[in-house]
Amino acid sequence: MGTNPQVDRQIGLAVSDDELTWERIGGPASNKAVLPPAPKSSGRWDFRLACPWVVPMEDGSLRMYYIGPNEASREGGSELASVHQIGMAVSDGDITRWTRWEA
Repeated sequence: MGTNPQVDRQIGLAVSDDELTWERIGGPASNKAVLPPAPKSSGRWDFRLACPWVVPMEDGSLRMYYIGPNEASREGGSELASVHQIGMAVSDGDITRWTRWEA
């Protein structure tokens, strides 16, 4: 049985006027992501990112909730061996710029 390929997931941004044709909007990360994954071997819990949900706040700022697993699956285990958690990033209203919220 072969090894499972690992995909480093990040959060990007695309916009559409008609929901048929989409244009990717680049973010500030070197790979054009608006929220890149944690660096490999950093020990952070959000090694891969998925399922973003953006919530507009009354003051014009934005909150993005997302899930992220640790690197356990990269170390020979399956995706199911990873511990998944919910994270939050904040934006001042510029949807291309996000900062991870640290408790």
